Amino acid sequence: MFGGKRGVAALSSIALVVVFSVLAIALSTIFFKYNQYMLRMREIEETIVLRNKENLRVNATSASRNVTLTVTNTGSVSATVEAVLFLDPEGTVNETVKLNPALTIKVRETTTITIPKNVTQNWDVGVLTQLGNVYWTDVQLTP
Repeated sequence: MFGGKRGVAALSSIALVVVFSVLAIALSTIFFKYNQYMLRMREIEETIVLRNKENLRVNATSASRNVTLTVTNTGSVSATVEAVLFLDPEGTVNETVKLNPALTIKVRETTTITIPKNVTQNWDVGVLTQLGNVYWTDVQLTP
């Protein structure tokens, strides 16, 4: 089939092309995965920075089988509240109420959230933000 020096040279050339092709594919894959990793790290770092800028002040009262939360954004970025968490007197999350749609609170804005829930003891209530922060307060019982 291949004879003499030309045959060996041809086989060597083909082998080199195959080796370099495999190497190029491997390096491209590594570069692609590294870029994905670095993009994900950047997203995580940006989220951490935003989490540290987010700050909410929460007050809660209970009356007429409703819990009313007054939420004030005292941070330097808008905050998106995704859920309200109720912590019973034993310290167990008793109920999670997801807000649909989520509620965005701009900087220096105050808003009210009313949840139908009968609270008759010392409960804690918290708001969970899109960035993963939870801001807790005691529920003040009113007659």
